[in-house]
Amino acid sequence: MRGASEAWLGPLVGPECRRAIAKGWLFLARGGAALLSATIALAILWWWWINWNEAADPDFSPYRALRAGLTLLIGLATTVALVFGPAVVAGSLSGEQERGSMGLLLTTRVSALEIVIGRLAGRLTQVWVVLLAMLPPMLLLGFLSAMRPSLLGVMFLYGPGLALGASGLTAGVAVLSRRGRDALLGSYAIGLALLLTPLLADLVRSGGITELAPLNPFGAVVPLVWQEDAGPALRSLGSWLTMGGLGAVVAVVFLRPRSLRWLDGSAGRFGAGWRVKRRRVKPMGDRPMLWKEIFIERRNSLGGLGKWLGALAVLYLVLASVTLAGLYLDALVRQTSMEVSSTRLVWFQRAIVDTAPWFSLFLAWAVGLRAAVAIASERERGTWDALLTSPLEGSEIVAGKLIGSLHALRWLILAMLLAWSLALGIGAMEPGAYVIQLTSTLVVMTFMAAVGVRVSLGASSVTTAMALTIGAWLSAWAGLALLALLGVGIVALGLFLAWLIADRFGLTTSPTPWFPLDFATSFTIVRLALYAVVTAVVVIESRTRFDRLAGRIVPGEAWIPDDWVEVARVEPGSAERLAPAALDRSSAPRDPHPEDEAVRPPRS
Repeated sequence: MRGASEAWLGPLVGPECRRAIAKGWLFLARGGAALLSATIALAILWWWWINWNEAADPDFSPYRALRAGLTLLIGLATTVALVFGPAVVAGSLSGEQERGSMGLLLTTRVSALEIVIGRLAGRLTQVWVVLLAMLPPMLLLGFLSAMRPSLLGVMFLYGPGLALGASGLTAGVAVLSRRGRDALLGSYAIGLALLLTPLLADLVRSGGITELAPLNPFGAVVPLVWQEDAGPALRSLGSWLTMGGLGAVVAVVFLRPRSLRWLDGSAGRFGAGWRVKRRRVKPMGDRPMLWKEIFIERRNSLGGLGKWLGALAVLYLVLASVTLAGLYLDALVRQTSMEVSSTRLVWFQRAIVDTAPWFSLFLAWAVGLRAAVAIASERERGTWDALLTSPLEGSEIVAGKLIGSLHALRWLILAMLLAWSLALGIGAMEPGAYVIQLTSTLVVMTFMAAVGVRVSLGASSVTTAMALTIGAWLSAWAGLALLALLGVGIVALGLFLAWLIADRFGLTTSPTPWFPLDFATSFTIVRLALYAVVTAVVVIESRTRFDRLAGRIVPGEAWIPDDWVEVARVEPGSAERLAPAALDRSSAPRDPHPEDEAVRPPRS
């Protein structure tokens, strides 16, 4: 079997798969996916058991509950495939090119095709293992909801097939990109454009909405589960597999020339002699780390591809919002028919309001990836040790990285704020929806910045930091939503029981229970509150444990406390008296040659 796989797929498939499956974080990812999917299935079964008694709800039918749970599981598998697949593939090719090891690999007796297949096989193994953990709950709900075996097969293959297509597309982008962050942002931007293409086609009334609908894989989930129609799912799966195949072909064709081009030192399209015009840098003030992030690291914050993607997003938001708002106001001033005004209002809503959650998601990912690269890139360039030996405290470094991550995307933030404010002003967006969308964007964006910096502190490379950051977002997106759902459900159940007891003893005249907020608003508030709490915990933990996480303090190393240092500065000769005490209290093993021991000097 091993010889057959090597003969068909190449000699790198086996080692890549074995190395990928042995990662420690994969166990946590698989366990988290299994726990989340099992919780969803058990919650559906628990709700079915509660309503089993006809006295509770005579009109209850388990059909809708089971199909809703199945829809949720397939949507979760689709999200894992489209988010987690590119995250683990992006750095496997572009990271090797950035380090220069891909050119050395090409000098061996392996072809570009075998390298691409081996890397894709190894990374897809990780994604498929996570998706496989979601299979038993999906199978249980599918059998209980009386799904046909053919439809169950389509459901099981839908997530892995989308992961294969997204990974192949990412491989093509990664080969054309110099850095892993460029590849990951590029693949996410292409995926976002594919998701929004049917909406934009409907907006311009091009007549191609039927042909472009398969590009959105989430649109095929509802017909597959509720209407038992596998056609949209198969068309969407075929579209993504086709794009993945084209991306893999691009990766195979351009792998060798691009790798050798970067290996020989040619850094850009204009050649090595091209001189980049630098902007004027302001003098450094009292916050050197923030000054470094804003004025020095801005050229390497998101890479060339990230800058182009951000510029295109800003251009779309500004032009679409200003143009549509101008057309709407012109129709009102000219007192044209109400039908024309309402039609242009619908255009504005589809172009700005309906795309707001996707742009908010892209902004959060961009902030998180930039924050993940912040420290990991310093470590790869060899400048991290210089920062650690500087008199900067950990809080200053963390705060500078956080603010710098938000500052790098300030124009995109301002463009989104302008577009949403114009939508609010002309009535395309409700005030409540505006507040919720803006608050959700700010909270999730801050969460991603904090998580990116925290992950970057412990990551060994930029690729690992990016993958763990996207994994943290995916875990928080699903886990905090589940916790918010449980919290709102428990509070609602408590209010219902209180009303039931009060009604039994004649203490209330209300025919129905009283709830202070509707379910959607309560769920959103609780979820954002959980995001804020997790963000605060991550920031506090990063600041307090910065020295140990960053490598300033090695476990078992002797340190002189700061209060002893202050005493040593006041009392002459106290440093010689306190240093042996510090060494005696240390739990580190002693050197057999005490004359070579040296106490590390205190930090300034």
